Amino acid sequence: MYNNYENVNRKRFQSMSGKVGLWLMMCVGIILTSCSSSDDNDTDLRLEVSPTSVTLDSNGEANIVITSNSVWEISTGASWLSSTVKSGKGTATVTLRATSANNSTSDRSAVVTVSGDGLNTQHVSVTQKAGGSYTPETPDTPDPPTTPTLSVSPTTLTMESGEGQADFAIYSNTSWTVTSNQSWCYTLTKSGEGNRYIITVYVEPTNLTADRTAIITVKSATLTATLTVTQKGSEFETTGSHEGHDWVDLGLPSGTLWATTNVGASTPGGYGSYLRWSTWAVDWGGSWRMPTWEECSELISSSNTTMKWERQDGHYGHRITGKNGNSIFLPAPGWKTTITGSSAMQEGETGQYWSSTFDDSGESVWTMWVIGDAGIAGRSASTSVGYLYCIRPVMDR
Repeated sequence: MYNNYENVNRKRFQSMSGKVGLWLMMCVGIILTSCSSSDDNDTDLRLEVSPTSVTLDSNGEANIVITSNSVWEISTGASWLSSTVKSGKGTATVTLRATSANNSTSDRSAVVTVSGDGLNTQHVSVTQKAGGSYTPETPDTPDPPTTPTLSVSPTTLTMESGEGQADFAIYSNTSWTVTSNQSWCYTLTKSGEGNRYIITVYVEPTNLTADRTAIITVKSATLTATLTVTQKGSEFETTGSHEGHDWVDLGLPSGTLWATTNVGASTPGGYGSYLRWSTWAVDWGGSWRMPTWEECSELISSSNTTMKWERQDGHYGHRITGKNGNSIFLPAPGWKTTITGSSAMQEGETGQYWSSTFDDSGESVWTMWVIGDAGIAGRSASTSVGYLYCIRPVMDR
């Protein structure tokens, strides 16, 4: 009996299982049919663009949104307009950008086209605002001519009696030249243009006791400016007479005053007396004496004087000029010995003059000599016995 009951239940279960399976199969079929119907509907292609018009500044940009379920491409339609992409698929944001400024006075426009196979073509109207303004062309006009200016600062300079220099400035917007009306006052700068803040004025020493004046003139094509240079006179007389004999201050470092004539001569060019050396050879009285070798050396030094071969009072010799402009004439009397008697050796060719200074041996004396137009000068040691030379006296101030 139990087996019959089991058989009956088994048959019932099998019957129910079959019905449930059939029901499940029917549901799955319905779902599949529904999905298939939905996919078939999505095959409709679509394309939308928003917005359909944009306005750009002269050099600006704007975004558009493309909504699609297919492949599309963009054409900007103008050389001055670009897009960040040329093609795409599905939904995307695209930037439209002006590639050049609109420099005209009018707005300009372009039409952007978005299209694809099977898609409805979309258009976006793009307007770029004007960025320029109309200015009528006018012929170039030359700049007005610059008014020339010229001035100097300071306008006056005062300088001492010795050799010296000082500076001034030129203020100008044009070219100029510089001149002086006195040879003792000059500038190395002779011309220039524009501002020049340092122009150096040089003055030579003066042998005058009175002040003297020079005018420095700075001149352009139409303007003139002047600088007045005043040089003070010397504190001392630079020429004079002592015990009946004339003297000259040559502006030498020692301040030694030199006689204008040799011992025994009546004129600057005269040879005078040929004498043996003696500390008493100068008998002019007062402060007159024989020069030391140091004083002779500074007289013929090119650092202190210049020498020029020339003729005076019928004799050749050297014109020796100091920096202060004063000079003496030193003739070329040659020299004699006690043997030659009255005949002079190298007369008119050389000059041989005694100094009061012994050489290192203590037996000979230094002499100053000058040779002809070569301007050669120096010293030699001569014994005091047998030689006869000329003497040019000196004195202290």
